[in-house]
Amino acid sequence: MPTEKRKKENVGFLRRRKMYAEYLLRRDKYPLPFDAYEVHHKDFNNKNFHTDNLQLLTPQEHNRLHDEHNEGLRRAAEKIEERLEKIKEIQKERKKKRKRKIISVLFVLAIIGILIFILFLTSKSPKGELPSLGYITIGNSYVYPEDISTLEKANEICTLRCQESFESVVTNFPLHFITCYCKGKKYFVDTRILEDLTSQEIGERERNQ
Repeated sequence: MPTEKRKKENVGFLRRRKMYAEYLLRRDKYPLPFDAYEVHHKDFNNKNFHTDNLQLLTPQEHNRLHDEHNEGLRRAAEKIEERLEKIKEIQKERKKKRKRKIISVLFVLAIIGILIFILFLTSKSPKGELPSLGYITIGNSYVYPEDISTLEKANEICTLRCQESFESVVTNFPLHFITCYCKGKKYFVDTRILEDLTSQEIGERERNQ
């Protein structure tokens, strides 16, 4: 069984034998002795021994072609590497945009959640309004801290006004009235004279405050 070196020698002999006939037929093209030439594979595939793929070149010409070929391969590899880097950058940017989009969506959902919570609180208020930050919530009543002592009196007033157990009372001590919510009705009662007030009178008090 021939060794690897012997195989290479046989391959080299086969190439040169094929090109020797070419050398003899075209001596005008090859003025140097045959041994001065090297066999070149035009497609750079040293396993393609087809005559059309073989070419006699001087060592200088042969080295130059291979250098140019290797340089071309190097440049092609660099271009591929650059393209891969661009693809990676594009993917990173897409991930960043996707992350920013998710954060934006979560932020919007958080805002919507807060608004829904505010609407829920509003719906729970007897007047359909959010209690002022100056009020303290006690049951269904919104009372200024300095007037907490009068809450019991307000409850008594509404009990009398509704002539039965009332649903809730909303106090507005700065304007000196309370709102009694009876079953299906509501009454504005002046806390100083214990008389009913109209919506118009309440509006005038609010404008004059």
